[in-house]
Amino acid sequence: MQHVGVQSLLKVHITDKTYQGANGAKTHALKDTQFSLKANSFTVLFGPSGCGKSTLLRILAGLDDDYKGTVDWQTAPKIGFVFQEPRLLPWRSVRDNVMLSADPTFSEEDLTQLMKVMGLDEVMSHFPSELSLGLSRRVGIARAFATKPNLLLLDEPFVSLDAPTAARLRQLVRKVWTDNPITAVMVTHDMREAVELGEEVLLITARPGTVRDKLHILASDRENEAAIEAKRSEVKAQYPDLFEK
Repeated sequence: MQHVGVQSLLKVHITDKTYQGANGAKTHALKDTQFSLKANSFTVLFGPSGCGKSTLLRILAGLDDDYKGTVDWQTAPKIGFVFQEPRLLPWRSVRDNVMLSADPTFSEEDLTQLMKVMGLDEVMSHFPSELSLGLSRRVGIARAFATKPNLLLLDEPFVSLDAPTAARLRQLVRKVWTDNPITAVMVTHDMREAVELGEEVLLITARPGTVRDKLHILASDRENEAAIEAKRSEVKAQYPDLFEK
């Protein structure tokens, strides 16, 4: 998908993000991190664990304002956030969890369509305790889309899932986003996920994190398993230090 002539929705320049641990030691999480996002683009933040990816996502979400630098929006964002854990209310049904923070214009027809696409239409009356981890993550993602955000933030939404379940969920996310493109930013340390979902991939260095390079992912890069693996191998050969040991 091309975004010809589209202005940047967001420009980020974090000159420094430092936090103090429980033992009093200071940790430099981010340093001189710069990038911009175009409207309706899907950007992936890729890098090793502990490089500041999730911290950067929290800054974008407005959940952390203790940093030096600027986050400049072209228009005020309406944010949908998918956390690493589903964070569902155990006393509410799947339907109620999705509708709890839904946009006022999100209709029953919208709900029916979204739940069908996400494969949740047969468990809408279930409670979170009755769901597998994969289904719970689907509910968390559906809840974020139901808010009708103009910025979707996903913090390692497929972590700890088995490979087949993660693959199915990536396909679902890609389908929902393709049908209704919004600006999306996802954190991962899995290059396969980055290739399957991202249009652009920002390569983040080890702590203190900074953007080393930006990759443009073509549709041909995700056409099949061989193409995905070839792209992953190409990136790993060029940037081996950014991959998990």
